[in-house]
Amino acid sequence: MPRCSCGHVCTSKFCSQCGKKMPVAAAPAPAITTVAFCPQCGTRASGNRFCTQCGTRLADAAAAVISAPSAVKSSSPSPVSHTTAQASRWGAAARTPSPVSSGPTSVVRTPSPQVSSGPSAFALKQQREREEREKREREAREQRERAEREAREAREREEREKREREARDLADRRARENSEREAREKREREEREAREKREREERAAREKRER
Repeated sequence: MPRCSCGHVCTSKFCSQCGKKMPVAAAPAPAITTVAFCPQCGTRASGNRFCTQCGTRLADAAAAVISAPSAVKSSSPSPVSHTTAQASRWGAAARTPSPVSSGPTSVVRTPSPQVSSGPSAFALKQQREREEREKREREAREQRERAEREAREAREREEREKREREARDLADRRARENSEREAREKREREEREAREKREREERAAREKRER
């Protein structure tokens, strides 16, 4: 507790008995903290002031640990000693327990990122079903088009045969009409010749009787 020159103990800035300004209390000396591992090369320090491998001043590293923000300490789920935190930075050295650790060491597990393994089984099943459905539809469409093409070709073939048959019938009818006409003309010619011959014979016979 600060004590005034008059001997009164007071915690205010001025003495409540004599009114003098209270002397400023000296700041407490910082606690000397040692590090267990060198922050540069990771070599065990064993309480030395300098690293025996790289020559780094270990007192500066201890001061940096003391002046670290308190927010970092409050954000950790459990108290972790600075010695153990330094040891965790250096691979094999981190697996050696520190003799100056002041509390239990908590291991913070970082969740591993989820790696996408591609489409799910449900998506693959839907894709296969869609491909099979499209294949069936394509086959049905091709079969329907083939049936329509065959039906069209058959219909065209029937129409072509019908036209050819009609053309043959027309040619036969014309040939028959021509033959009938020729036969009729021949018959009429023969009848006319026979009639003319008979008329000549009758005229000759009449003229003979008249003489």
